[in-house]
Amino acid sequence: MKKLKMCAMIALTIGLVFSVTGCGKKEAAAQVAQKKVVPVEVMELGTSTVTEEYNSFGKTFALEETTVAAKTKGEIKNINFNVGDKVSKGSVLYTVDSDTIVNNYDMKISSLEKNIKDLELKYNDTLRTYNNTKMLYENKAASKNDLDNAESSFNQIKLSLDQSRRDLELNKRDRELSVGNTIVKSPINGIVAEKNVEVGEMAGNADFKIVNLNRITIKVNVAENVVNRINEGDNVDVYIESLNENYNGTITSISPIGTGNNSTYPVEIEVVNEGSKIRTGMFAKANFNIANLQDQIQVPKKSILKAQDEDYVYIVDAETNMPKKTVVETGIVNNGLVQVKNGLKAGDKLVVKGQEYVDEKSEVKIVN
Repeated sequence: MKKLKMCAMIALTIGLVFSVTGCGKKEAAAQVAQKKVVPVEVMELGTSTVTEEYNSFGKTFALEETTVAAKTKGEIKNINFNVGDKVSKGSVLYTVDSDTIVNNYDMKISSLEKNIKDLELKYNDTLRTYNNTKMLYENKAASKNDLDNAESSFNQIKLSLDQSRRDLELNKRDRELSVGNTIVKSPINGIVAEKNVEVGEMAGNADFKIVNLNRITIKVNVAENVVNRINEGDNVDVYIESLNENYNGTITSISPIGTGNNSTYPVEIEVVNEGSKIRTGMFAKANFNIANLQDQIQVPKKSILKAQDEDYVYIVDAETNMPKKTVVETGIVNNGLVQVKNGLKAGDKLVVKGQEYVDEKSEVKIVN
């Protein structure tokens, strides 16, 4: 009986030992099965120059624009250009009827010329009288009073003759100017933007508008934290959306006075408008390059993960070949790349693909 009990105890003990050994093998196998290997792509980080940019939107304006009106009012006689036509400086835009003006001046001039002829006859008569009286006075044949009267008459006629001659020259000059003012010319090279009169109508105060589109001004506003980081003469990239074209611009003015509660400042940018494609009133985007930072770390934006209020990435440790979570401080975002101010260094192997599926316990397999 004792032998049977002892055999049973030994059998039970051996069974337990085998049972425990079997469980240990299963747990080890399960742990091996749980350990995951994640394929990832990495990039080795280097340094580069980071450009800090600022964008602002505005409209286009003609750099040179002028309103044209006739100096002499009257009926429009003919018009030589229409809206959209190109004109050169000195081109005759239109003329005002000058017949009435010419007739009025011709009548004045004719009257003055006749008056001058009459005065010239009187001038010669009074001059002879004065000379004769003077000779008689010297020979004591005329009194001093006779001489004074003859001299006074001569001087009066001379003054009238001189004034009439001046009036004649003045009217001739005014006639020429007035007739010239009926011929209205363009003061600049450009394009006719407005034509506000027709033949037969009376000339007004703004008959034509001429714009020069060879150069265009872009007017934008910049924020107060940017205005002191740009300067006149700086180059600016300008994009005209309606044309889908980029242009090189130059800052020509920066206002010292803010607008909109003094939070933005007007800036003007000049652009050479080759082919006159840019028209006034088009929307434009100005891209200011406000800083170039040397030796900076940049990473693809898609490589950065977020958890609550922190940004982090995974790098592959060079010694253990294990992923390491690294919190980063980000900065400028430009063309899909993000500046990393703190957290990374040149030479780090950054996980750029597959980072969503790893943690610090994962084994990784670099597939690129």
